[in-house]
Amino acid sequence: MSTKNSQGFTIVEALVVVAIGSIIMAMAIPSYRTFVMNNQMVADINYFNSALQFARSQAIRDQTNVRVCASNDMSTCSSNNTWENGWVICSASQCGTQNLKVGEDISNHSEAKLRSSNFTNNGIIEFTTDGTLTNNDSRGTFVLCDSRGNRYAKAIIVNAVGRTQKAFDQNGNDIVDDHNGNNVICP
Repeated sequence: MSTKNSQGFTIVEALVVVAIGSIIMAMAIPSYRTFVMNNQMVADINYFNSALQFARSQAIRDQTNVRVCASNDMSTCSSNNTWENGWVICSASQCGTQNLKVGEDISNHSEAKLRSSNFTNNGIIEFTTDGTLTNNDSRGTFVLCDSRGNRYAKAIIVNAVGRTQKAFDQNGNDIVDDHNGNNVICP
């Protein structure tokens, strides 16, 4: 009687491979989710920072005051402090009629909340013709948070001369600090 060498896998071998693959996937998926959420937060804060820098440069270039304001409908300014719904960049004299740029609604693709603090009107900031903030505002912070809270928050500090900088942790507690050196607080 001759025996043939069979090629292939037995059902036991296939089940072992599937079990090992499942264990590896179970360990990788939570890390991947955190990776995606971190990258989305970085992308959102960079996008908003570029909008602030654009507004400042337009004020200097056009020699007119330029506003950045929170917007619920992405065409007019609102008086609330919910920046994640979108924002409008406009000449201070033409807000609502002729917008220079409109920021997208970041809440459509993430659960993030974007809030400002320490500005006279937390729904509006205004850059003057030399790029500084208007006389009513000295400096403030924009804080971007998601469901993970303060430890994963990102922030932008706008100083009195209108320059923006990404906030960082100054005291080593893994929470970024605002313009006064205090931990940011998520809404």
